[in-house]
Amino acid sequence: MKRKNKKLVFEAKGQVVVFDGFLRVYGSKDDTLLPAVSSGDTLQQYSVEARQVFSRPPARYTEGSLVKNSKS
Repeated sequence: MKRKNKKLVFEAKGQVVVFDGFLRVYGSKDDTLLPAVSSGDTLQQYSVEARQVFSRPPARYTEGSLVKNSKS
């Protein structure tokens, strides 16, 4: 993969079904594999997605939640 800007991050996501279970009966929609990528390959742009994700901290403990969690 070639990149001109060092701040860019390229990510490929995929899944492999280990046990097909009920999928054997229903069939699968799409069995496409991720393409093999080597160092120096030129990338084709299929889609770009910009996301901003905010996470929330866990809720604060109340007297009731402290008692409940201490009994567990």
